Amino acid sequence: MQIFGGSAGIAEPIGPYAVVIGNFDGFHLGHQMLIEEVKRRAHSDALPTLAYTFHPHPASVLAAEGGPPLIEPLELRVERLAHAGFDATLIEPFSTAFASLSPEEFLSGIMSRTLQARHIVVGENFRYGHKAAGDVKRMRERGPELGFDAVGLPMVAINGAPVSSTRIRRALRDGDVALATALLGRPFAVTGLVMRGDQRGTEIGFPTANVATYNELLPCEGVYAARIGAEFRGHPAVVNIGFAPTFSRSQLKIEAHLLDFEARPLYGKTMEVQFVERIRRERRFDSAESLVEQIAEDVERTRRVLHA
Repeated sequence: MQIFGGSAGIAEPIGPYAVVIGNFDGFHLGHQMLIEEVKRRAHSDALPTLAYTFHPHPASVLAAEGGPPLIEPLELRVERLAHAGFDATLIEPFSTAFASLSPEEFLSGIMSRTLQARHIVVGENFRYGHKAAGDVKRMRERGPELGFDAVGLPMVAINGAPVSSTRIRRALRDGDVALATALLGRPFAVTGLVMRGDQRGTEIGFPTANVATYNELLPCEGVYAARIGAEFRGHPAVVNIGFAPTFSRSQLKIEAHLLDFEARPLYGKTMEVQFVERIRRERRFDSAESLVEQIAEDVERTRRVLHA
C-alpha cells in the first residue's frame, strides 16, 4: 500500500481513485461499512482505492479541551487499511491552516485536482472546510462538475444507538469491554512489550507479565478476563489494570497472569491483550493472603468466561 504524507506535498495530480474519507479511529463497524462501499464502487469502475484520513485528531487542534485519546495508534490504523486491501492511504496533517480551507478548496483542490477522485464515500454526518461549513449535500451537488459522485452512508446502529468512536471510548471508560467488542466487531486490544516489574505476582504465587503499551486509551481500572495474542495465540489470562492499592503502587500498570502457563522470563516479548469481560473493580485488600484468595476466584471466573 502506498502512503502519502499529506496533500500539500503532492506536486502533481495522482489517481484517479475511489476515495473514502474518515478518521477511522478504532476501525469500528461503521468504518468497515464505508470501506466495503468504496471498494464496491472502485471494483465496478476498475479503480484503485485511497483512504483519506487525518492526524492528529481534529479535536486536538480545534477543541479548547484538546482531543480524545485515540482508540488505536496511527500505525495500527494504517496497518488495518492495508489489510483491508487499500491501494493507498493519505494521512493529512490536521492543522489550523488546513482547517481554514474553504469547502470549495477541499473539494476542487484536494479531492478533484490532487486525488482525481471519481467516487467519494463518507458518513452522512461528515463535515469539512472552514468552520465545518461543507456537508454531504454540497459534496453531491459539486460532484458532477468536479468529476466525482459522492455518497453519505447512514451510521450503523447497535442496541438502538449509533456505532461511533465516542461511544467506544465511553464503553471503555466504563469497563464495558463487551460493548466495545460489539461496536468494533473484534475484541478491544492493546499491544506492548513485556517489561521487568516489581515481582509481586511471583512472590504471591501468581506470576504476571508487566505489559508496557503506547496505546493512549485503556479500559478503566479493574480485573479482566482476556486472551493474549501475537505469538501467544489467544492464551487465556487474568489481566489487572491499575495501581495495586494493596501494595500502594503509584504507577498505572497492565499485568497479565497467563493461565496454565509454564513460568519463564518473557521480557522483550510482544503481547496483544484482547479484553473479553471485566471481572471486578480494583480494590485494596487488608493482607496479601486476602488478595491471593481473591485472585484465585478471579482465575476461576476467568476460566468460566473463556471456557478455559
